[in-house]
Amino acid sequence: GVRNRRYFDEVLDLEWRRARREGYILSLLLLDIDKFKLVNDKLGHLAGDECLAAVASKVDKMFHRPSDVVARYGGDEFAVILPYTSARNAAALAEQLKREVQGEIFIVDGRKLSINISIGVAEIMPDLKNTPRDLIGMADNRLYEAKAAYISKGAE
Repeated sequence: GVRNRRYFDEVLDLEWRRARREGYILSLLLLDIDKFKLVNDKLGHLAGDECLAAVASKVDKMFHRPSDVVARYGGDEFAVILPYTSARNAAALAEQLKREVQGEIFIVDGRKLSINISIGVAEIMPDLKNTPRDLIGMADNRLYEAKAAYISKGAE
């Protein structure tokens, strides 16, 4: 129910050029469903697809400004492009999304499933010295840090 990676790449490039030309910031959320492999392993790939669709729907409902873009980034990852949004505001939105996803019981293949997500948040002012890949790389690094923090909490 959300856009695909190709659409994400195209829109990020267009939004990047517009932000550079007009001088506004871009924020990006990269989010990943924690322990998603266990959903596929325990419940099967069809249930995994249902889980992805449920999370995609939740993310898409939250980001509804005309300029916001929600897309599947790959596997169990989603991306949200947030023009005109500071990292502080993007982080607040990410926390709200995380609480909403964690607070919901999803019905997947007739079974109740609680889901946790990790989110990486990044902001950049596009200019001639950086590229969209820089923004993606920053968000990916923050996602990795969020994942590591989640795993270390679970190990306690």
